[in-house]
Order: sequence, then C-alpha cells, then structure tokens
Amino acid sequence: MAKILFITKKLTANSLNQIEIIRRSGHEFTVLTSQSEKDAGLTHSDTLYYFSRWNFIEMAKFLPSFMMINPDIVHVFVDSAAAVKTADFFAGLSQLFGKLFSVQFFLSEDSFLKMKRAKKLVYAADIVTGPHRTFLYHLRGLQAKNRYQIKGVIPPILHLSEKASAHEISVVSTKDFQRYEMLVPLKRGAFDEAVVIALAKKFSTLFMVDLEAWAAAEIKRLNYILSKASAKPWRFFPTSASNLDLNPIPKSNFTLWIAGLDFELEECIQFFEFSLNRKLNIVMDHSQMRLYPDLWENNSMASIAQKSQILQFIETFAMPGISEDPDDMINTASLVDISVNEFNRLISKATSTQNEKAI
Repeated sequence: MAKILFITKKLTANSLNQIEIIRRSGHEFTVLTSQSEKDAGLTHSDTLYYFSRWNFIEMAKFLPSFMMINPDIVHVFVDSAAAVKTADFFAGLSQLFGKLFSVQFFLSEDSFLKMKRAKKLVYAADIVTGPHRTFLYHLRGLQAKNRYQIKGVIPPILHLSEKASAHEISVVSTKDFQRYEMLVPLKRGAFDEAVVIALAKKFSTLFMVDLEAWAAAEIKRLNYILSKASAKPWRFFPTSASNLDLNPIPKSNFTLWIAGLDFELEECIQFFEFSLNRKLNIVMDHSQMRLYPDLWENNSMASIAQKSQILQFIETFAMPGISEDPDDMINTASLVDISVNEFNRLISKATSTQNEKAI
C-alpha cells in the first residue's frame, strides 16, 4: 500500500472524483488544498486546508509538514493554468527528497501545449496521466528525461445517480416541454451560429442558456435570427454556469445535442451524466466522445458526428427512438473500475520501478 499526498488547489467535481478513486483503491492518502475549500464537502479526516495564496513563502513553510507526511508518491492534480506553477514546485520538492512524482492533467491538449511550464512537468514526472488517449498521443513529441516514466489514461468517474429534484417536477410543467425535440446547451461565445440555426430550422428546440453570462441584447438578437430563419418552435431555459445543475430541466424525451459546441471537459462530463441518468439520446462529436470511447462507440443512445462536418450531419440526422435494449443500460460499477484499476496499475508499476532503481 502506497502513501500518497494528493495536491489540488480547488476541490472541484473532477478533483473530488480523483480523490474518490484513491479512497476506493485502498491507498493511504492525505489531501492538500486551499483554506477556501473547507466548505467543499470533503469529509476525509486527512485533509489539510493549508494554503491561502500558494506562493513560495507558504510552500517553503510547508516543508516540515511534508517531511512528517513522508509520502511515497506526490500526486498533483492540474486542471488550470494556475495549478501548473504549484505542480512545478512540488515536482522539485519530490526530486529533492527522492519521492515519486505523479502529475494528472485535466486540461485540453490545445491549452496544455501552449504552456512551457506544463511541458517541464512532463519531463519531471514519474507518472503522467491525462483524461483521454488523444491527450497522451500529443505528449509523444515531449521526450522525458526519465526513462522509467509511465503514461496512462485516468478518465473521470461518472456518477450515475439522479437527484430527487428531477423527480419532483410537476406534471403540468413537464407537459409544457413535450413539444420540444432537441435540448441544446448554449455557452456564450462558444458555438457556431450556423449550427444553431440549422438545428432550429429542423427540430423544435429547448436552448439552455446562462442568463447571467448573456446580455439581454444578445438573447434578443438570437431570437431575431431564429425568427428570420423561420425556425421551428424554440424556447430558452435558464441555467447557471457557476453551478451547472441540470436536474431542474423538465423530464421529456429530448435528444441532447452537444456536437460542434465547445465545452470544457468538466462540462462534457456533466452532460454525459445527465443523458445517462435521464436515459436520453445524445449527439456528440468525436472530440467529445474520446473521454469515454468504449462507452459510446457501440451504444445506440449515442450518435457521433465529425466536428468538421456538423452542418452536413444535421441535414441527414433523424430523431432516434428511445432505446429499450438492456445492453445500453450502463453498469456504474464498471465505469468506476476503469479509473480505479488504471490508477492501481500505474501506482503498482511505479513503486516496483522505484524498487528496481534502488537495487
């Protein structure tokens, strides 16, 4: 059993997922995070809410605590540009004390490849993990100095359990939404207007929009464009980007469309969970499917489009029926096991490699 120090600046849904992976794997671990994260709901007893600014002085003061914890593996979760600097410090600290250093990226490869400091982490790490295979493929050009380095994919855990609020929606409010065939989340500034118009002309659509992010004039302009294009019936449903809770969306036989729309990895995961919990058909593009290719590839609930050919795909797309195939019912335990088993495999390989080097 390895002793792991898990470092994350923010206790987001994804970092909490990874903490859950370690908890399930049975390793001894300590979580190191920010003082501001005390209300995030993490009840693990070995959690240190240590840092406020994550500057060099605070990190230097943490040295005695680091020596007391004496981890076998220092695992840093990197899901933002701000987290890269922190990871760089702990990479140096791990090297100084002869500890295994593991870095887990939860960034798109586009943003990662622009960050010089992030590339340095790849060179320094004993274990490098990403959310999907494509991410690791783009690391092939970065030749690590450590010939023992291990690379692997740790997909986030999907939580397939629906909150009670989804069941509490009144029948009256649900009936109001039966006329809409397509459910389309729109993120301000992150969608192709031509795709939205093409969808609205072919299907009656419920658009999810964050009214706090959108100006009233922008909503008015989109309304005008849809009217001018003679779109089928549409409606805007308000959501909050800061807390993307999809459960208040009324139940209906929607098809969830996210293909060709630009979302962060965390947002895609929430849409996946939502579609699986509600048993909705979902349309995505290949860049979104790569998070869980084995889950979606042969699943009749999912339709996959080429991102460069979305408009042509809309022309030929027909609304699928509701699947009753038991093979499409997703096994929650197996999805959790994908992450847990991969994490254990990497840790076991890393610790055995460390023993080989010591000999």
